[in-house]
Amino acid sequence: MKKDYTWAWQQFENGKNWNNRLDPPYYDGVTVNWEMFNGNQWINAAGLSSEFPQPVFNIIKRSIQFFISAMTSTAITGRYEAFLNKDDDYEDMENLTAKISTNAWRNFLEEIKADMVARDLLLDASVSGDMAIHMMFDPYCEPYGDKFPIKGKIKLE
Repeated sequence: MKKDYTWAWQQFENGKNWNNRLDPPYYDGVTVNWEMFNGNQWINAAGLSSEFPQPVFNIIKRSIQFFISAMTSTAITGRYEAFLNKDDDYEDMENLTAKISTNAWRNFLEEIKADMVARDLLLDASVSGDMAIHMMFDPYCEPYGDKFPIKGKIKLE
Protein backbone atom coordinates (compact mmCIF):
# COMPACT_ATOMS: atom_id res chain seq x y z
CA MET A 1 0.00 0.00 0.00
CA LYS A 2 1.39 3.37 -1.03
CA LYS A 3 1.49 6.11 1.60
CA ASP A 4 0.13 9.45 0.48
CA TYR A 5 1.88 12.32 2.24
CA THR A 6 1.21 16.01 1.99
CA TRP A 7 4.12 18.30 1.17
CA ALA A 8 4.27 19.64 4.75
CA TRP A 9 4.36 16.14 6.24
CA GLN A 10 7.09 15.10 3.83
CA GLN A 11 9.16 18.14 4.88
CA PHE A 12 8.65 17.15 8.53
CA GLU A 13 9.79 13.59 7.85
CA ASN A 14 12.82 14.89 5.90
CA GLY A 15 13.77 17.05 8.89
CA LYS A 16 13.49 14.12 11.30
CA ASN A 17 15.65 11.97 9.00
CA TRP A 18 18.25 14.74 8.80
CA ASN A 19 18.33 15.07 12.60
CA ASN A 20 18.78 11.31 12.99
CA ARG A 21 21.76 11.30 10.60
CA LEU A 22 23.71 13.73 12.78
CA ASP A 23 26.50 12.36 14.95
CA PRO A 24 25.44 12.10 17.76
CA PRO A 25 21.77 11.93 16.73
CA TYR A 26 19.90 15.12 17.57
CA TYR A 27 17.06 13.50 19.51
CA ASP A 28 19.44 11.46 21.68
CA GLY A 29 21.34 14.64 22.53
CA VAL A 30 18.15 16.48 23.43
CA THR A 31 17.06 13.59 25.67
CA VAL A 32 20.40 13.64 27.49
CA ASN A 33 20.25 17.44 27.85
CA TRP A 34 16.76 17.29 29.41
CA GLU A 35 17.82 14.48 31.74
CA MET A 36 20.83 16.55 32.86
CA PHE A 37 18.59 19.59 33.37
CA ASN A 38 16.16 17.53 35.48
CA GLY A 39 18.93 16.16 37.70
CA ASN A 40 19.54 12.72 36.18
CA GLN A 41 23.24 13.33 35.58
CA TRP A 42 24.13 9.65 35.65
CA ILE A 43 22.11 8.70 32.58
CA ASN A 44 25.17 7.69 30.51
CA ALA A 45 27.10 5.99 33.31
CA ALA A 46 26.92 2.50 31.82
CA GLY A 47 27.72 -0.38 34.14
CA LEU A 48 27.61 1.74 37.29
CA SER A 49 26.05 -0.24 40.09
CA SER A 50 23.21 1.33 42.03
CA GLU A 51 24.97 0.45 45.30
CA PHE A 52 27.50 3.23 44.71
CA PRO A 53 26.44 6.75 45.68
CA GLN A 54 25.48 8.94 42.76
CA PRO A 55 25.83 12.53 43.93
CA VAL A 56 24.02 15.22 41.96
CA PHE A 57 25.23 18.79 41.80
CA ASN A 58 22.71 20.40 39.47
CA ILE A 59 24.18 23.81 38.76
CA ILE A 60 22.98 23.64 35.14
CA LYS A 61 19.31 23.94 36.09
CA ARG A 62 19.88 26.89 38.42
CA SER A 63 22.07 28.67 35.88
CA ILE A 64 19.49 28.30 33.12
CA GLN A 65 16.67 29.43 35.40
CA PHE A 66 18.69 32.48 36.46
CA PHE A 67 19.48 33.31 32.83
CA ILE A 68 15.81 33.05 31.84
CA SER A 69 14.63 35.16 34.77
CA ALA A 70 17.20 37.83 33.96
CA MET A 71 16.14 37.87 30.30
CA THR A 72 12.43 38.10 31.12
CA SER A 73 12.56 40.40 34.14
CA THR A 74 10.67 43.14 32.28
CA ALA A 75 7.48 42.76 30.30
CA ILE A 76 7.60 42.46 26.53
CA THR A 77 6.00 45.46 24.90
CA GLY A 78 6.08 47.61 21.81
CA ARG A 79 5.08 51.08 20.73
CA TYR A 80 4.23 52.59 17.38
CA GLU A 81 4.90 56.25 16.64
CA ALA A 82 3.90 58.45 13.76
CA PHE A 83 6.45 60.35 11.70
CA LEU A 84 6.26 63.81 13.21
CA ASN A 85 8.89 65.52 11.11
CA LYS A 86 6.55 66.59 8.35
CA ASP A 87 3.96 69.31 8.08
CA ASP A 88 0.69 68.02 6.73
CA ASP A 89 -2.98 67.85 7.52
CA TYR A 90 -2.83 64.21 8.56
CA GLU A 91 -0.75 64.54 11.72
CA ASP A 92 -3.70 63.98 14.09
CA MET A 93 -4.82 60.96 12.08
CA GLU A 94 -1.28 59.52 12.11
CA ASN A 95 -1.03 59.95 15.89
CA LEU A 96 -4.41 58.29 16.36
CA THR A 97 -3.39 55.41 14.08
CA ALA A 98 -0.16 54.97 16.06
CA LYS A 99 -2.08 54.88 19.35
CA ILE A 100 -4.57 52.34 18.00
CA SER A 101 -1.75 50.17 16.64
CA THR A 102 0.14 50.34 19.94
CA ASN A 103 -2.96 49.32 21.90
CA ALA A 104 -3.72 46.49 19.47
CA TRP A 105 -0.14 45.19 19.77
CA ARG A 106 -0.21 45.34 23.58
CA ASN A 107 -3.57 43.56 23.67
CA PHE A 108 -2.17 40.86 21.39
CA LEU A 109 0.89 40.35 23.61
CA GLU A 110 -1.32 40.15 26.68
CA GLU A 111 -3.74 37.73 25.02
CA ILE A 112 -1.04 35.27 23.98
CA LYS A 113 0.69 35.66 27.36
CA ALA A 114 3.92 36.71 25.66
CA ASP A 115 5.94 36.72 28.89
CA MET A 116 5.16 33.06 29.61
CA VAL A 117 5.71 32.12 25.97
CA ALA A 118 9.11 33.85 26.06
CA ARG A 119 10.10 31.91 29.20
CA ASP A 120 9.08 28.61 27.62
CA LEU A 121 10.94 29.40 24.40
CA LEU A 122 14.10 30.41 26.26
CA LEU A 123 13.98 27.21 28.32
CA ASP A 124 13.63 25.10 25.17
CA ALA A 125 16.48 27.00 23.51
CA SER A 126 18.72 26.67 26.55
CA VAL A 127 18.25 22.94 27.02
CA SER A 128 17.64 21.55 23.55
CA GLY A 129 19.34 24.25 21.48
CA ASP A 130 16.16 24.80 19.49
CA MET A 131 12.89 26.66 19.84
CA ALA A 132 9.87 27.18 17.67
CA ILE A 133 6.58 29.01 17.76
CA HIS A 134 3.60 28.56 15.47
CA MET A 135 1.38 31.53 14.74
CA MET A 136 -1.63 31.36 12.47
CA PHE A 137 -4.36 33.63 11.21
CA ASP A 138 -7.90 32.46 11.85
CA PRO A 139 -10.09 34.23 9.26
CA TYR A 140 -13.34 33.04 10.87
CA CYS A 141 -12.76 34.31 14.39
CA GLU A 142 -14.79 37.36 15.40
CA PRO A 143 -12.57 39.14 17.93
CA TYR A 144 -15.18 41.78 18.82
CA GLY A 145 -18.31 39.63 18.63
CA ASP A 146 -21.27 41.40 17.07
CA LYS A 147 -20.02 44.84 18.05
CA PHE A 148 -17.86 45.35 14.95
CA PRO A 149 -18.09 43.51 11.60
CA ILE A 150 -14.42 42.53 11.71
CA LYS A 151 -13.30 38.95 11.20
CA GLY A 152 -9.90 37.42 11.64
CA LYS A 153 -7.42 37.09 14.45
CA ILE A 154 -3.81 36.01 14.91
CA LYS A 155 -3.53 32.99 17.19
CA LEU A 156 -0.64 31.22 18.81
CA GLU A 157 -0.33 27.45 19.15
